[in-house]
Amino acid sequence: MVFALEYRQVTRFLTPRYLLLYSIVPLAAIVVTMTNDWHGLIWNSFRYSLTETNSLIYGHGPGYYVLIAYDYVIVLLA
Repeated sequence: MVFALEYRQVTRFLTPRYLLLYSIVPLAAIVVTMTNDWHGLIWNSFRYSLTETNSLIYGHGPGYYVLIAYDYVIVLLA
């Protein structure tokens, strides 16, 4: 998003206040991912694949879908 704003020279959305605003969700995603063992919001289950060796299939929690939706919105806006 920042790259797209910089490329289009829309500098009013590149102030430190906006950059801080843009970084809230990604930083929260890192914290939620690092603490996933406590709440299971990103991955809530793991199981071995029956067709592949040494593979796990991850069950996605609600936080995963929120972050995916956020990512798609950012990509569409950029």
